[in-house]
Amino acid sequence: MKKRNVSKKTISIVVISNSVMAICLLVVTFFSVWNMLFNTVGERQQQNAEIFSDFIANQFEEEVEGIKSKLFSPWWIDIINEANLHYKNWKSKAILEYMEQMDKEWISLGVERFYVREPLNSGLSQRLKILVEEDSNIGEMFVTDKYGGLVAASGKTSDFYQADEDWWQRAYNNGKGDVYCGEIELDTSSDTIGMAVAIPIRNKTGQVIGISKSILDISTFFETLSKYEIGKTGHVGVFTGDGRVLCHEEMKLLSKAWISEIDLNGLLSKKKNYELVETDFLKEKSLFAVTSVKSDLLKKNNIDWIVAVSQKQNEVFAPLNRIFGRVIILIICVSVFITGAMLKIIQKIFVVPLETIKNGAQHFSNGDFDYPVGLKTGDEFEQLAEILNEMSKNFKNTMVSRDNLLFEINQRTRVEQALDVQLKETEKSRELMKSMLDDNNQIREDLEKSLDSLKNAQGQLIHAEKMEVIGRMASGVAHEVKNPLAIILQAVNYFEGVFTPDQKMDNEMLAMMKVSVKRADRIIRQLLEFSRVENIEMELENINLVIENSLILVQHKLKLKDIKVVNETEEDLPEIMMDKGKIDQVFINLFSNAVDVMPEDGTLYVRSYLSTLDESRDRVGNRENDVFRVGEKAIVVEIEDTGSGMDEETKKKIFDPFFTTKNRAEGTGLGLTITKSIIEMHRGLIDVESEKGKGTKFIIRFKMP
Repeated sequence: MKKRNVSKKTISIVVISNSVMAICLLVVTFFSVWNMLFNTVGERQQQNAEIFSDFIANQFEEEVEGIKSKLFSPWWIDIINEANLHYKNWKSKAILEYMEQMDKEWISLGVERFYVREPLNSGLSQRLKILVEEDSNIGEMFVTDKYGGLVAASGKTSDFYQADEDWWQRAYNNGKGDVYCGEIELDTSSDTIGMAVAIPIRNKTGQVIGISKSILDISTFFETLSKYEIGKTGHVGVFTGDGRVLCHEEMKLLSKAWISEIDLNGLLSKKKNYELVETDFLKEKSLFAVTSVKSDLLKKNNIDWIVAVSQKQNEVFAPLNRIFGRVIILIICVSVFITGAMLKIIQKIFVVPLETIKNGAQHFSNGDFDYPVGLKTGDEFEQLAEILNEMSKNFKNTMVSRDNLLFEINQRTRVEQALDVQLKETEKSRELMKSMLDDNNQIREDLEKSLDSLKNAQGQLIHAEKMEVIGRMASGVAHEVKNPLAIILQAVNYFEGVFTPDQKMDNEMLAMMKVSVKRADRIIRQLLEFSRVENIEMELENINLVIENSLILVQHKLKLKDIKVVNETEEDLPEIMMDKGKIDQVFINLFSNAVDVMPEDGTLYVRSYLSTLDESRDRVGNRENDVFRVGEKAIVVEIEDTGSGMDEETKKKIFDPFFTTKNRAEGTGLGLTITKSIIEMHRGLIDVESEKGKGTKFIIRFKMP
């Protein structure tokens, strides 16, 4: 049997140990990074889906509100009242027979006949045509009286009598009136794939006098989303609850979705609404993130729209493949270096002395007692060599003597003892190698901590990307609407000079239009403010003077609700660098919000003081991306109210764009988002502390100059 020497055994042990350690480290690293990348991208896709969901809900409800706002014209009401007077003193049976007769003639006759031409060429019909042409999202619009007969339309409808239709009955609701939204389908009158939106028209006393129906064109309504791309393979899609396509760049409207209804509902039911799914359409696995469109109007009409954001697996994990290839090369290089270093050390400490002693022993066994075993290691190996040399010398002189033989036995005993000591040293070396393996495990733990830090950094990048997506969408929408609003406001100003004071109804209508246009313009300005990146002009300012100036600007709101202000600002605080106009905007917004949530006779506390940040927290520490360092001093401003406070769920969302606890007439949901953006431009921090029923406190920390 072939024997292996100590050198080969040592090399085998070291190589195998380092190879196993390297493979384990590679496997652990790969799955850790894969899982981190999967969750990071999945959460980003989920946040994008929620952003698109909120955008669709807001756009849909604003579209319906826009249609409703057009129905309050006294001119419209007078025309519909006149149409209803046609059936005065008629019995129900006579009205029904008349409607059925008109319906038959309407269907069979062309537009040149009087029965058809009259509703289509009236002043109200011309107005409906203009509204349809101005709003690309509306494919058709018509109005009926309270009996279901057609009064006016933007184009020829398929029927004259509408009261036998389900949408009309649900909108009329036995005279109670309610907004009705139908399922997405092909509208035969306008040849448009859209949604029927039926709205009751009321007179000044609140009675339903007619019904307006509009067809919402789905192809134009979702046009912006259908063109949105994520990387090279990422798309945004909108689907019905049963999986039909409402919006997708590569699929036909109302066709079967590329993800099954089972997979869609499965994702929605999970805590994390994202997963890798393989579909027949994409032919490979893709990362899907889904969420439902949260609209009270859609929910009221039992309509479920789902937003899905998808991206192919190969593109999602492309960074991992590139990084992992480099990690493999690095780990191999490190392992080879460590293995070589360990072998060199072991060779020098153990193998070379053992080879020298082995050669000396072989000479001794062959009768060559004059062969010197020379070792200068300063350890047990050197002692063993000296013993072997001494033993060889003595054995040569006393080979035939019994006493010398006993001496030789004693010498051999000493050699065995020395070997025993050497074995113990070898055991110590083995323990040293074990300690080195433990150090490698510590290195792996440090790497995992580094990966956790990378995950936190990527979370901040996701937030920045989310804000960038919202900013681009807000800017696009605002610029598309601002110019038409300016033209409308110019027209209103013109007609104010044309109408005389005795035209009371016309002047009232102009006043209503002017208020609505200005409110829309204010919302657009806030959208532009949110989306625009501006340079701030920094100067040294006294924070207490800025606070006092902001309180003066909201003094009228404080007096209206008899709010008491408790000023606890410290004097002689150092001046700090700031853009005074923007910090004024921050304080005015926070003061106004506090007044809005407090009852009458509430108290508003305003504090300023110098503080030392003595503990690590979010964005306070010794990391590269931290705003403040532990032990750094900061100017702190606290604004506290005695309002109703917030629950934890609301507190998490208050800085999100378009999130508001007010109704749509009072707020847009951008105030606190812009406030946080301004503070971050000043490299400061803003936090909120609140508990339901115990008020709210905002804490702002400014950098010292």
